[in-house]
Amino acid sequence: MENVEILRNIFVPTDKYELNLIGSKVAEAIEEGFYDALYDLQNLNYISINADLKELPVKFGKLSNLTCLVLHSNKLKTLPLEISELKKLKLLDVSRNSLETIPAELSKLSVLSTLNLSINNLTSLPSLRHNVKLSNLNLSCNKFQQFPDCCYEELCALSEILLNGNCISTIPGDINKLHNLKTLDVADNEITDIPVEISHLMKLKELNLKGNKLKDNRLKKMVNQCHTKKVIDYIRLHLGKQTGFHAVRKESLSRSFSDDKENKKDEEDKPVQKPKYIVQVWKPKFNGFEVMVSSTVKSVRPGIICCVVRSVTFTEDTMRNFIKMQNTFHDTTCNKRQKASVGTHDLNRIKSPLKYVAIAPTDINFVPLGGTESCTASDFIASKKLEAEQLKKDKKRNCQTGIYKYIYMVDGNENCACLMDADDNVISFPPITNTDVSKISLDTKDMLVEVTSTVEKKVAREIMDKFIKELFKVNIGKKVDDDSSLLDVEEVLIIPEKGPKLHYPFDGDLHFPQSSNTIKKNMF
Repeated sequence: MENVEILRNIFVPTDKYELNLIGSKVAEAIEEGFYDALYDLQNLNYISINADLKELPVKFGKLSNLTCLVLHSNKLKTLPLEISELKKLKLLDVSRNSLETIPAELSKLSVLSTLNLSINNLTSLPSLRHNVKLSNLNLSCNKFQQFPDCCYEELCALSEILLNGNCISTIPGDINKLHNLKTLDVADNEITDIPVEISHLMKLKELNLKGNKLKDNRLKKMVNQCHTKKVIDYIRLHLGKQTGFHAVRKESLSRSFSDDKENKKDEEDKPVQKPKYIVQVWKPKFNGFEVMVSSTVKSVRPGIICCVVRSVTFTEDTMRNFIKMQNTFHDTTCNKRQKASVGTHDLNRIKSPLKYVAIAPTDINFVPLGGTESCTASDFIASKKLEAEQLKKDKKRNCQTGIYKYIYMVDGNENCACLMDADDNVISFPPITNTDVSKISLDTKDMLVEVTSTVEKKVAREIMDKFIKELFKVNIGKKVDDDSSLLDVEEVLIIPEKGPKLHYPFDGDLHFPQSSNTIKKNMF
């Protein structure tokens, strides 16, 4: 019992007992039974382990009052059957592991509301029919070939399903049973046909179908250019004819799409127009911006790509649109920052060369965005956790918004990545926030864009390509004429401590298909 008392003494005496286990030695200590005393702490309701753990001990089933179990960024291949003993578990995060199977006992977690199994090697999942409290399901970046077994009327709380980055070929028509579904992300799969039943989901606000092999060419174009509402309207009208489903607004929609057909025909008869968007890629005339990458980031957040966007113009309106675009981009294309995160900085407020390193959060000091006083990353994380808890109490809801929903991605990490300039000023703490020292303002003319990722640099390049294209939509580029605008993109050199140098944009970057309204010009 002596070890039990020692463990009890490290907890802050609040109404909740929380435990974070981090560091390279923790996994070995758990396997050798050094932490066995914690299984006797019946008041423990939150535990986070980030320690290259390969196997979760079956004794975790003894923690009967556990409500949150966070195991992201370990090396787990499966979960023990005893997971079913955690009857009060509401949040289970096992993202960024090596999971290959999930035991059927998962279905016994009747109060589970958030399940995050993203970035693993899963090909299947037990039926979720009995997880009746489930509201958020994240299975992105796995190897699923079939839609998970979750389309039941019993799952009336399910509001978000993230399945992007898998190999799914079909969406079941039974999806219309999820009456409260608000977000469905199935981007980057193998889907060819969309069931009309999706348009029956009256609360669906976000539908991401990008990167699929859709047979309907018009729909394929719309998912890349139009908002969710217009996409759903098209599915309702176009596919509803085959099923006899009629919407209240069918007459007006029919008229609008009839007009679209006529306009399309007129457009085909017109001469080829100038490109709407132009990207000019430049090599720096003198010494350009460089990023020195430490080998310490390899196991933390290895992917980084940067570029400079010059001669941008911000107004109050475009600044608001820019911030809104970046937030939406993080939630959709970046998969809520799990795939990657994007930072933007005023180039004239930082000095090259930059340094990309991973160090202890207690050693990372910066002034938070919009703040006036410096703090460590550890203090910043702790303060945001407290703010999030207070917001939950004030608003009496479990969901988190803004920066608070990303804090778990670094909470408890032994080392965190950060980007510093030549004067050792921290300008970015990915994937959470930029710092005040390099923040964008209405006076910004030249902008550094950095994309970091937990996976390969190829992903960071793809994200950067898409982000550059999104910049046109907020109208910060140079106006060429009434129909065209231009962005000057200057390459930045990435210099790893070990390995070959690379730069962005490279020859294969910013490659747009001929059908796109964006073109690239190399100004070397």
